[in-house]
Formats: sequence, structure tokens, C-alpha cells
Amino acid sequence: MVTPVVADMNHANPVDFGRIAQNGIVGVIHKAVQGVGFSDPAYASRRQQAAAANLCWAAYAFNTGDVVSAQVAHFLAVAQPDNATGMWLDFEDNTASEMSLAQAQDFLDRVDQAIGRACGIYSGNRIKQLIVGANSATRDFFAQHPLWLCEYGPVARMVDVNRQPLPWSNWFIWQYTGDGVGPEPQTVPGLQKGADLSTFNGTPDQLRAAWPLPSLSAAPTPIATPQPAPVSVGTGTAWVQESLNKLGIADPPLVVDGNSGRLTRAAVEAFQKKAGIAADGLVGPETIAAIEKALG
Repeated sequence: MVTPVVADMNHANPVDFGRIAQNGIVGVIHKAVQGVGFSDPAYASRRQQAAAANLCWAAYAFNTGDVVSAQVAHFLAVAQPDNATGMWLDFEDNTASEMSLAQAQDFLDRVDQAIGRACGIYSGNRIKQLIVGANSATRDFFAQHPLWLCEYGPVARMVDVNRQPLPWSNWFIWQYTGDGVGPEPQTVPGLQKGADLSTFNGTPDQLRAAWPLPSLSAAPTPIATPQPAPVSVGTGTAWVQESLNKLGIADPPLVVDGNSGRLTRAAVEAFQKKAGIAADGLVGPETIAAIEKALG
């Protein structure tokens, strides 16, 4: 039988934090926001109650098609993450206002940079559908963000709709039941029947150690601009971004702003792999030459 160790909820779900802690729940992932127009009214008070019960705490943002920068700003303002707060994007079907895969990637990247560690992604059918058309750089990006798999059933299937492997080697946590669908147990004392429950492939202590998700590097490694380089040649970061866009490496296309970041480095690494050179994300003479050759 599956062992539930994580419960997720919103203000409408009754909960007794002391009881769920006594009955095996290690962490709580609570709704913080939905798009830019909703803040969960129970988030702040329940965070204090969960802390008093010695539970790990995380916040999730339910996706919408609103402007990503505004969604992220709203999420951070409401979630108020500290070093122990997990941060998750709930990327599921939302027919009222769908978030695209490109928007989800942008959302994760913005939260990453704001908190200095990975923002996880919760998804099931939606990611399994949309990841099919993604290029290698996009797949590599998502693989760096822990997956909270939604799969109501006895088996967690790590394949897309075409039965091809997902970018992740495994799930971080697996939501096996919700709304009364999926295998037992569908609740624990302190939660309503049909609660949203997830399991972890490890011990409770291992989950606590892994919470709130992996740290990123202290800072993105800048793309090295070759020296010397005449201004007219334009072999700086903006030139790299524009060139990779022309070559169709980045999906969605990179913003040509001259600022190197994780998306640019991921695109550089994807190009380097395709060109058969060392995939380190740094743009030295060999990579410049390969880009120029590819551009013709």
C-alpha cells in the first residue's frame, strides 16, 4: 500500500495539522495564489499552525494565462518564502485561462532567480501532452526542476502521451490520490475523505533533508565573450542569443537582451551538444566558430 507523507490543500479543505503530523504526514503544500487575482485567505495563518506541528511547508501557485512576471510577483508577495519554504507551480489544465509551456518555463526561471533554488512543477496529463513538441533545451530545463507527478492510480508512469520517456529520470513526489480517485489510503486522520495525498520514494527523514528542493548555483555562469572581438562582429551575449534564435535552438526564443542567464546557458549547452563539442554552456572560440559555421 502507498504511504502518504505529503498533503496539499487550499483554504476550503479542513485540516488538523497536529493530527496529520501524528499520522505520518511530513510536509504540507498549500495554495498561495491563482494567477494575479486570487490570494488564499488561509495561507498565512495555516503556515504558522503547520510550523507549530513541526511540518515542512511549501506554497503553490495555480497557473493561469496572466502575464508571467505579474504572476510571479504576486506569488512571491503572498508566499513570503524563507530558506525552508518549498515553491511549486501547479501546471494543470485550466480551461478558463491556460498557461502555455513557454509561460511555465518562464515562471519557473523567474522564481528560481528570485529564491536562489529550484521551483518545482506539479503536473500530470498537461505536461505529458505539451512536452512532446519541446526541443532538447526545453526538456533539459524542465528536468532541472523537481517533478511532483499527478497520477491517480496504482502506478506512476513516467512517459508522455506517446509513451516516450519524460525529461525527468524520476518523480520527486507522486500525488497518487485526490478527490476520492486513486488507491487507498485516500485520507489520514486530520484530513477530509478524498484528500490530496502524495508519497515520496524514500524515508521521512530523507524527505525532510530534501525539502524545500535543491539549491541552484550561487549565480549563473556568465557566457564568456571572446577577446578580442571587434564591436562590428558582435560576438557578445546578445549576438549569441540572436544567433541561437535563428538556428531554432531555443524554444521559446531567447530574449535578446545581452544578459546571460539560465535560459541562455541551457540553449548554449543544447547547441554545443548538437554541434558535438564540450557542452559547458560557455561561449569560447570553439563555440563561436561552430555558431558561425551553422549560420553559414
